[in-house]
Amino acid sequence: MRTIIIGDVHGMHDELQALIFKLNPTPEDRVFFLGDLVDKGPDSLKVLRYVRYNGWTVVCGNHEESTLSLYAKAQKAGTFDGLRKVEREPWIKELSTPIVEWMRTFPLIVRPVPGIVLVHGGMFPAYFDAHNNIGEVPAAWHKGGGKRMNRMRRFLRIRHVHRETGAMVTLGEEGETTQPWGDWYDGREGFALYGHAPQRDGQPVAHEHAIGLDTGAVFGGNLTAYVLEDGQHPKAGHFVQVKAGRAYAEWLGAFEAE
Repeated sequence: MRTIIIGDVHGMHDELQALIFKLNPTPEDRVFFLGDLVDKGPDSLKVLRYVRYNGWTVVCGNHEESTLSLYAKAQKAGTFDGLRKVEREPWIKELSTPIVEWMRTFPLIVRPVPGIVLVHGGMFPAYFDAHNNIGEVPAAWHKGGGKRMNRMRRFLRIRHVHRETGAMVTLGEEGETTQPWGDWYDGREGFALYGHAPQRDGQPVAHEHAIGLDTGAVFGGNLTAYVLEDGQHPKAGHFVQVKAGRAYAEWLGAFEAE
């Protein structure tokens, strides 16, 4: 039995199928996605249908969250007109109710096996200054929940933290006083696998207690999976990759706040 963890797909259906073919998962294998199945690439809806059909588990990414928020606004208004994201991502108009309801079940974090935690963006020190641990995350984590859940929702988007305050750093404001969250992370919640931070060289980024699996596939890099055999130490897994057929988005798109 294996645990298979796949980085940001971003609508790349053909590349995802090629990666799955390479991995050849059995019914006993556990397959997880680190979020951002959608947007930027050519076939977001096909990716959603493919993953749902196979019953695989998806950690919510910021692109799923923004899609659900936008969809709710369109339902309330009775139209998609005037919603800027839909102009870039017209597939959202074709979302079915079953797909939307399924996306609403995506968890904020997943613990696939003891000692491992999956999160789309990351964690940050200031959260743990206010709260001892993550604990149980409510199924309706995306709605309300007070200060704790407001802080926890930042797990969707974090990339860098402030060295002194431990606060999340706004995208584009990184500098000498900041560091990638994975460099700070001490493993307190388990060995972490995350996405969201695309690597321009197409390779995973390794920290002492975490590995980033967004290897910039949608920008022409690689789509990457991390594979652990049952009982294997979290750091002892291996990578499986497929090269993107082409770049579907410009690299600057990696730094959109969206």
